[in-house]
Amino acid sequence: MKRLLIAGVLSLVLLAGCGAAPTPTAAVATDTRSVTHAENDRVPEGARWTQHYFPTSDGVELHADVLLPEDLPPDAKVPLVLSAGTYFGHSGQLSVEGFAHTGPSARFDDLITEGRLLERGYGLVMVDLRGFGGSTGCTEAIGGKADQTDVRAALDWAAAQPFSTGSVGMYGKSMDGITALVGNNLDHPALKAVIAQEPIWDIQRNMRSGGVPRSTTVSVPSIYNQLATQPQMPDDDPRYLANAAWDSPAGPHPECTILNTASYMDPNPESETWRIRNLAEHAKGTDTPLFVTQGFLEWNTDAEGMQEFLANHQGPQRAWLGQWDHKRRGERTADGRLELGREGWFDEVFSFYDQYLKGVAPTTAYPNVLVEDSTGAWRAEKSWPRADRTGSVPLKGGSYTDDGATSSYVQRSEPGGPAHPAHQLPSGVTDHPGHRERHGPPARRRPRRQGRHDQPAGLPAPARRDDAGAAVDGLDAARRARPRRRDRDGAARRADDQRLAADGVEPAGHGAGRTAGPGARRPLPRHRATRDARALDGTLPAHPDVHPRGRRPDLPTSLRSLTVPRRHRFCWRHRPTRGAHPVTTTEPRLIPLEEFFSDPEFSGASLSPDGTRIAYLAPEGGRRNVWVRGIDEEHADAVCVTHDTRRGVGKYHWTDDPRWLLYEQDTDGNEDWHLYRVDLDAPDEPAVDLTPLPPGSRVVGVDPLEGVPGSILVLMNRRPLYFDYFRIDVASGETTLHLEQPGPGETVLLDPAGLPVFASRLVDGEWQFFAIDPDGRQRPIHTADGAEHPVGVLPQHVTPDGRGLLLGSYGDGDDLQLIRLDHATGERTVVAAVAGHDLDTLGALDPRLPPILFTRRGSGEVLAARFVGDRGHIEVLDPEFAPVYAQLATLSDGVLGTLSSDEAGRRWIATFLHDREPAVTWLYDHETGESRELFRPYPHLDAADLAPMRAVHFPARDGLPLHGFLSLPVGRRPEALPLVVLVHGGPWAHDTWGYDAQAQFLANRGYAVLHVEFRGSTGYGRRHLTAAIGELARAMHTDLIDAADWAVAEGIADPERIGIYGGSYGGYSALVAVTVTPDYFAASVDYVGISDLVEFLRSVPEFARFGLVNNWYRYGGDPDDPEQHADLLARSPITMVDRIRTPLLVAQGANDARVKQSESDNIVASLRERGVPVEYLLAEDEGHGFENPENQLRLYRAIERHFAEHLGEPDA
Repeated sequence: MKRLLIAGVLSLVLLAGCGAAPTPTAAVATDTRSVTHAENDRVPEGARWTQHYFPTSDGVELHADVLLPEDLPPDAKVPLVLSAGTYFGHSGQLSVEGFAHTGPSARFDDLITEGRLLERGYGLVMVDLRGFGGSTGCTEAIGGKADQTDVRAALDWAAAQPFSTGSVGMYGKSMDGITALVGNNLDHPALKAVIAQEPIWDIQRNMRSGGVPRSTTVSVPSIYNQLATQPQMPDDDPRYLANAAWDSPAGPHPECTILNTASYMDPNPESETWRIRNLAEHAKGTDTPLFVTQGFLEWNTDAEGMQEFLANHQGPQRAWLGQWDHKRRGERTADGRLELGREGWFDEVFSFYDQYLKGVAPTTAYPNVLVEDSTGAWRAEKSWPRADRTGSVPLKGGSYTDDGATSSYVQRSEPGGPAHPAHQLPSGVTDHPGHRERHGPPARRRPRRQGRHDQPAGLPAPARRDDAGAAVDGLDAARRARPRRRDRDGAARRADDQRLAADGVEPAGHGAGRTAGPGARRPLPRHRATRDARALDGTLPAHPDVHPRGRRPDLPTSLRSLTVPRRHRFCWRHRPTRGAHPVTTTEPRLIPLEEFFSDPEFSGASLSPDGTRIAYLAPEGGRRNVWVRGIDEEHADAVCVTHDTRRGVGKYHWTDDPRWLLYEQDTDGNEDWHLYRVDLDAPDEPAVDLTPLPPGSRVVGVDPLEGVPGSILVLMNRRPLYFDYFRIDVASGETTLHLEQPGPGETVLLDPAGLPVFASRLVDGEWQFFAIDPDGRQRPIHTADGAEHPVGVLPQHVTPDGRGLLLGSYGDGDDLQLIRLDHATGERTVVAAVAGHDLDTLGALDPRLPPILFTRRGSGEVLAARFVGDRGHIEVLDPEFAPVYAQLATLSDGVLGTLSSDEAGRRWIATFLHDREPAVTWLYDHETGESRELFRPYPHLDAADLAPMRAVHFPARDGLPLHGFLSLPVGRRPEALPLVVLVHGGPWAHDTWGYDAQAQFLANRGYAVLHVEFRGSTGYGRRHLTAAIGELARAMHTDLIDAADWAVAEGIADPERIGIYGGSYGGYSALVAVTVTPDYFAASVDYVGISDLVEFLRSVPEFARFGLVNNWYRYGGDPDDPEQHADLLARSPITMVDRIRTPLLVAQGANDARVKQSESDNIVASLRERGVPVEYLLAEDEGHGFENPENQLRLYRAIERHFAEHLGEPDA
């Protein structure tokens, strides 16, 4: 009744305020009714206005005005530009402005009119902070917990709206510029870019600089109290008016203004009040792309704290800086002149947003920083601040590292130098000497056509960002300065800072350390001393031998000192390498290749359902075969039950009948998997093929069928395009169609009894999930963005009762969690989540890999889940399994790998992931508490001879955090080693900590081995995964370069002896490495790699093509689209084969069903036609990777020779 009365009163007021009758221009929007300019003249032309309300985590209700393109289709989505502030009240920004009727704020109308925000395909969201406009709550001192809570809620809400793509950018000036910085510091996954104009960087310093309160400590709360209690338009939405009255003098909370004033009065600069408002300090480690403006003549906000903020921020940066006061870019004088005297603001703004919210590469190469000097002239800078001149200073007996308070100006920049032809600055910007550095080519053992960081042999690729935010063409970013990094003791540094070591070692450009004279690099003592340059007089003495980038120009005698800002600190760190990598002194034995690459003596053990027998894989007749023995017997008592002499067995299955065992096998690696039955009562009898499929068809799933003893459910494609369910009677082999799938891209999921309960469907790149009712009706319960799940939503596990579906989901965050969807309600419940870690989905790509979920034998209940980490993490979910897991964890200091139990849950067989004790297998009896080691797959390997695998972390040039695993040779100092970058396949996969035969073999031969989790790798968050969209042969490649540069900068790797090796996608990377950057790597190995992206995609089997839309098409391109076809060719090594001059080894399986033999044939033929040496290994009995031991030995002998010849024999 109260609501109806308020509405009646408002209608009367509306009539009185607007004349005899309401006009169409006075329509008021709600969340369900949108209003256009024709209905309300305060709505911008071309826009559709709605109003919304949503809660914060502390119970405040926030109000938002949303402007979307008027012609936006109902189901369409757009990226959103969000501004959260105090100036969006409907009655006026700073006071009541005399409007005739209500409507959305015009604060950022210039974004719509001059910036053409709506025409460019964006929406604008204006959120009232608590206490302002249509929001409830009490305001408090700006930038604090309240603002942080409100901004987080606004980002959550904006990303989740049906009209939102989920990508949000923030925009603001002054107060809403402050909240934009707050948004950056929240590190919110939906926030893709931030533009902050004239903000305050540290609230305390602005209001109480030097401890002296400024007048703003009184004036600011007074202004905001006035705004918070400002009357709103009487014709507005009733809910808006009720919220606006929250803190008015006559409202329910008149105390709000008093509390707000008091919140500014804390005199202690170290109090929590001010510490949480130090936005510059809290920017540490953030990496959201950032675009800021700052006037040096500011009278309102000021530049104090800007340099600290920019130094702490790790991501791409842009800035406009200059001689103006509190002006917004685009503001004009009365006669129409720009206040800044410079055009182009909105073009650059939307180029920035397009890149990070839409993934559209820039077409203009904008500088990182534009600076206006006191004459009104503009210049471009690479970063801010910049020193006018800097120089290298030899520091006797140690090395220099920036400790986080310094800038990166260690070397003297040189003026002049021609601009790169592909780099075009916007009009009106001079190519200032500080904007670009020339790099002289380092000395090399063999001729090179270009320096390591010159423009790589290019791709005709669209422009992309460099490390600090400027758009550059192709891979030009390879030569740019690196973003800030953090070493192990927390000190920040720039990746291009130089290690100024003693003993004749020159400062090295971009980490490419070189010896200045004869002799080898000598280790430094293990101690450190720190001296604070703020105690100096602001200058450092120059040395007569100061020389940048290895060149030694004569310096004028007048150059006797080098100006250094007093805030800078210098640390001299004495240590062999920056990472303090461990050195082992015991000389290891040279391990024969056979010990690494012959079949393991034992592997793949599992228990029979009744727990009385063990099955496992062991060699027989030169191939892996299945053996069975009693629980208390030894291998001498075991019986070999399979007899495959052509190819080793990789996967087998127990059945509910103790007589039968099943195994899967293909033909020479062609992946046409068949299911075979073995009679354990007559193990010498030939195996029976239960699935005699035609070529091109395969078995992809085998499960028991509850309630039907002796039967199994098999998923296979008798129909070439459809993977249907078949019920097979194991004893007779009788096969019956159980359920046909509706079509490609659609999958029906069954409960343990074989009944359809859920379904998934791929529609326009989006995964849709449905609950299936008993009558066959399907109800939608969940959707997932296809780009976030490029190989499908993993896992998809129906709970034993059939009432729940377990899925991997990012939800509203960056981490992949395990969730449960309820069949009846669709309710989403988080089952397992580990902050900062993804659910590990690697096991879904190959059933021989450690599983995603551990399940109970028989029931299928989930016991535990695996998460990605530096050493992996097992999250126990079943309380009854917890004591079992606790006992298993005592058996090894590795990570639980595979697990098998009997149906009673008494006996358990467990293997463990371990870097130097591979897959040691244990038997544990939970009833007695006894355990014993069953076997070691490689008993001849001694852990003392094997290289530890260490997780390492470093940033990419655009600030994206990268992860990797480093294996260093045992018994050698980790200094100037030959390095092999080992690239995993996928690319939607990842490496894990554990035993890697390839890495151990290479480390044993004296190479440092670096696995790199480049962007697009799974396991490191949604942002890391989707950062690879459009980045094939671009950022996905430069991530590998940045990783190798990190190893060089750490002193680990010799820049002249870097090799690359990878299989599948990793083979493609190895080819990209020697075509896009032909002078970086000294040797390359392409193992079953792609050379022609177009032909590769066209050769994908028909049944798998529907899935390409979310992986190769989404991340690379569709070859049937002419423009994308051309782009795919431009990123294909085959089109750049004439650039290959790096020694190359190619290996290929003739029966490869994924990467056809022609991919290798064509690259080899092209090289041989040009007379370029290339070694080619073709295995006629292999597919996508070599499985047979003799082929593996042949491959790794070739790799051993190849790297020894071209990377050089490692130093003794």
